[in-house]
Amino acid sequence: MSPIDRLMRFTGPFCLSGGEITAHPFIMINGKVFPAPARGLQFQIATTVSAGRNANNEVVGQKVGRDQQKIDNLYWPHLSAKIWAEMLQEFDKFEITVTYPNPLTNSWVTRKMYPGDRTMTPFKTSKTTGLPTEYINCKCNVVDMGLVNG
Repeated sequence: MSPIDRLMRFTGPFCLSGGEITAHPFIMINGKVFPAPARGLQFQIATTVSAGRNANNEVVGQKVGRDQQKIDNLYWPHLSAKIWAEMLQEFDKFEITVTYPNPLTNSWVTRKMYPGDRTMTPFKTSKTTGLPTEYINCKCNVVDMGLVNG
C-alpha cells in the first residue's frame, strides 16, 4: 500500500458514492494529500470592490475580478515531526496549488494560494538528537492569490 493510500485510508473524510463508502482527501496541496484537519476550520469568501460613493453617499463601486477565498484555522492537533516537516516543505514553496471543497459551488476546486503563518508546539523530542519527533497544535491558513485561471 502506498503512503498516500495509507493516509487516505486513515485520515480522509468519508464520502458516499453510489452506496459505497470511499475515502476522499479533504485537502491536497501541490498534488499531495494532507491529513484531514480537525474541526473548526473556516472558509472565508471576500469580494473586492472598486469602492466609491457619489454625492448622495451611494456606493457606485463595481466588483473587481472574482471572489477570493481563504481557508482559515487549518488545525492538526497532533502530527509526527516527519509528516509536519513534509507539509511545511510544501508551504515553503510560497505559491501553492490547493484542491479543496469550494463552499460556493459545493464541488472540488483547485486554486493558486499562498500560505499564511504556520505555528506548532514541540511535544516530544528525541533522546539522542534533541530534535522534535512529534508536534501538537499545528496550524496554518492558505489565502487565494486571486488569479483568474488559478
